[in-house]
Amino acid sequence: MLNGELTVLFRRLYEDNVLGCMLNEYFRLLSSKYTTEQAELRNRLPKLADKIHRNR
Repeated sequence: MLNGELTVLFRRLYEDNVLGCMLNEYFRLLSSKYTTEQAELRNRLPKLADKIHRNR
């Protein structure tokens, strides 16, 4: 999933939590997964960019 898509989904989760449409427990679980995926993407991007430049 793209970084921008994750940000949009996280924002919606946050809004649902604030509005009471989602239990705090579920929000914390999904928030944790979001944070982990964001960190993985940040780590992968430089490696992928380097790989692209080497293959040119």
